[in-house]
Amino acid sequence: QGSTKGLTYVTVNPQAWQPIQSYEGVGFRLNTVGVLSGKYDGIADNSPGDYKVQINWGDSSQWTSGFVVADPNKATGFAMVLLGSHVYNKTGDFPIVVNVTGPDGITVAAQTCGCDVSALPGNVTGTQPPIATGDKPETEVTVNPQAVTPIETVVGKIISGDPVAVVGGSYDGTSDTSAGDYHAYIDFGDGSQWVAGQVVNESLDGFQIAVLGSHTYSKAGDYAIVVVITGPDGETVARQTCGCDVQN
Repeated sequence: QGSTKGLTYVTVNPQAWQPIQSYEGVGFRLNTVGVLSGKYDGIADNSPGDYKVQINWGDSSQWTSGFVVADPNKATGFAMVLLGSHVYNKTGDFPIVVNVTGPDGITVAAQTCGCDVSALPGNVTGTQPPIATGDKPETEVTVNPQAVTPIETVVGKIISGDPVAVVGGSYDGTSDTSAGDYHAYIDFGDGSQWVAGQVVNESLDGFQIAVLGSHTYSKAGDYAIVVVITGPDGETVARQTCGCDVQN
């Protein structure tokens, strides 16, 4: 159910948002899967507490609870956004359907998003990284990890504090360049576990935030490096941002 308001003329209007990209087994948290507007008795109702959302992720018949949160500055063009978290255990393109319950209990279902799920580079088995929570209230957030220059090293030599990604981001429509608002975990592509990266304010390739990592490879090869960035409100985004050429 939505709120406990009485029955009257209500509109609930979930709308589409941009597709999500994810890796098999890795998953994501608090990604935007749709935007929302609504009316109660002919008057705009932008109170998230008056709405509930269930999400079908397209990989099974199950529905999971999502979050309806405010977008005060209307960074999306709407006053509310729909957030969800999921882990896909197979690759493919999946349609995402939301079922939104409005102030008087009316429900509206719509396909608002999709997710392109691929295997981790190098066919490394995907696993979920540790959870790093955001420190700010949930709202419309963008987290944008980008590639940096590949690393070169030799077997047994530690990579120490090398940049593995740069990051751009925004919080409620405003650019957020505070390194303390972000957390990072790194998969170095050799089957090792996720390791914490260091997020710092460093000017690199036109960005103000860099992710630094440390690792030692035990055998030669070309490795893909994937980072998972957690943003100010807990949203996570995973991307391949670097590579490492390891010589004997």
